[in-house]
Amino acid sequence: ASQGGGAARPLPSSAQHKKVGDDKLHPHRRRAAVPGVGNGGASNVYRSPSGAAASGWFCYVLCGLVVILFVVGSMRDERGHLRRSAVVTVVSPPDAGTAGAANRQPIGQRGSSTTEDTMNKYTARNFHDHNDGEPPEQQRLPPEPHKDAEDTHPEDSGMVADAADAADAAALGEDSNDGTNGDGGDAEARTTGAAAAAMLAQPSAFVDGEKKLKIELRKLKERQAKGMDRGVMTLTQWLGGDIPVWTSKENEDEWTRKVEQRKAELKDEDDKFWAKVKEYVEGEKERVQEAMNKVVAMKTVIVQDNAEAATAKDGAEPRKEYPSPAAMVGGDAVVMLEPTFGKHRPDEDAVFAFAEGYDIKIYLAFMESLKATGFVGDIVLSVSSLDKLKPGVEKYLRAQPNLVVYTVDWKCYTGSGKLASGPKEGIRMCQFSGMYGTSDADSPDAKPRPAEDPREARPVATARYELYWAWSLAYHANSWLMLIDSRDAVFQTDPFKDLPREEEGQAEDGQLYFFEENSEATTIGQSQFNSRWLKTAYGVENVTPFFDKPVVCSGSTMGEQVAIEAYLRAMVVQFDETRCKVKGCDQGFHNYLHYSRGLEGVKGIRSVKLWEQGKGIINNLGLLRDKPLRERGLLKEGTILNWDGSISSVAHQFDRDDELKRIINGYKVVFSADLH
Repeated sequence: ASQGGGAARPLPSSAQHKKVGDDKLHPHRRRAAVPGVGNGGASNVYRSPSGAAASGWFCYVLCGLVVILFVVGSMRDERGHLRRSAVVTVVSPPDAGTAGAANRQPIGQRGSSTTEDTMNKYTARNFHDHNDGEPPEQQRLPPEPHKDAEDTHPEDSGMVADAADAADAAALGEDSNDGTNGDGGDAEARTTGAAAAAMLAQPSAFVDGEKKLKIELRKLKERQAKGMDRGVMTLTQWLGGDIPVWTSKENEDEWTRKVEQRKAELKDEDDKFWAKVKEYVEGEKERVQEAMNKVVAMKTVIVQDNAEAATAKDGAEPRKEYPSPAAMVGGDAVVMLEPTFGKHRPDEDAVFAFAEGYDIKIYLAFMESLKATGFVGDIVLSVSSLDKLKPGVEKYLRAQPNLVVYTVDWKCYTGSGKLASGPKEGIRMCQFSGMYGTSDADSPDAKPRPAEDPREARPVATARYELYWAWSLAYHANSWLMLIDSRDAVFQTDPFKDLPREEEGQAEDGQLYFFEENSEATTIGQSQFNSRWLKTAYGVENVTPFFDKPVVCSGSTMGEQVAIEAYLRAMVVQFDETRCKVKGCDQGFHNYLHYSRGLEGVKGIRSVKLWEQGKGIINNLGLLRDKPLRERGLLKEGTILNWDGSISSVAHQFDRDDELKRIINGYKVVFSADLH
């Protein structure tokens, strides 16, 4: 809501903060600071009018107070403070000098957020004389926060393009406003009257004070109708029962002294309040730090047992091992998920991709460009259930050789926690259904019993790594596997052609390839999204050292099976330890594992090689938006190039460049025509 958020979007922001009860710390009032009126006046009282215009003037005041009561109340935060962006226009009453001209003035503009500056705005004189000229221009709301150059696409995690604007809605526990709830029924509607009644039923010290102020002003109106107390100084904010709302001219000095005294008292209360808040925050920081220290300590996870450690070669230290994702099920857990059609070939290389919800042109660009390179390994895809596939998709996929297709049965929830139909392009929180089972040790031939997903609902962009892990088990240790986003990736040469290979059978460990985004375009700390994902998952203290590092793309990874399987275990553990449910946290996990050295010394991973952008097998183009690829020399005659002029084997995030996107869309049309 993002924030990020957000978003963001946001970000919303995805971090949760416990609120300190304002009423407990301020039992008698909410903060009585309201900004000055007129031309930035330093006081918050007005001089009541005199003469024939008095009655009409007070009608305007009372009407204005009613508006202010509700509108200003809605602009206040938990402590009764006006939000910075709040602007309300009120109509001043006519007086003898303006012959009834309506003078407008904005209230709610704050020159400073400090307590002292705010306190200096308690009173205002001669309210109706401030704006004899043209009405001032209203303050504009602040612009939307600047988004990163990469503006990460939700569909990079395997979601369709129109999911982008709905990402933060999931973080806020909302569904898109399509008029239906998660299970297809009509969304609950709330009438304006019901909403207003609910609002008015909420207790509010501020509103109660404004009601008391209104009562006193009515009394003043009645007195002025009788010719008394005209032109007196009057409060426009309730300061408590011991401070009169108005005073006679004879008592102005004493009354002003009491107002100033109350200002000092309120400032003292504020100081005490913020001292308690600071104490609370410091305590929370210590608690979070203690929890994060436990998380860091857990990085050692499961060590090889004593027998294996005793036989470690050359006296080397035992290597750490992340637990199997199935271990959380307990007992003799097994993976029950089977392909909907197609068959794994364990000795082959494979490309893994999450590809749910797309029309046939997306599959055509991905599949046909890969096949055209001469690649003969497996292609493994997760797609929507067969009854939800777009027209022509199932027929096309079933006709493809070496293709393994899974249709995952997701158990998803709306923002209110109700069961929903499908992931809704990745917006909803979901669990696997039918992923795991438990076997009976006494009946090894018996069919495993289905088990519930042991993990709480999370974005499918996060859950896909568990899916990839299950797929990786079907391949031999020295097979090379690629994890790649399917929506925005095309192939130009066989990405597996010149990879290093183990010559002597099954390897005990293997290589892992990571691929950077462009480091000159942004760093983790400069990226609103990437820094937010890391801070949300691990806490700012634990990730600040990484802020000057390049972003490592989680949507493009390669490695030998034994290394990929170990890496995927680690990715699942990151969710188990952080419970980060913000969509995009998987990229935070990916970067944290690399920069915290969480993959060093892990059983199965010999080394991790980080490729600079445009220098490896996969070329991440997403951050190169400020200038066309052609002007950079990276796009020539429809071919995407690396920085050294060689052909990029895989072009990832091709849709960020307009010309390249048109070229790929042209290929889709050709592929589609050939299909028919």
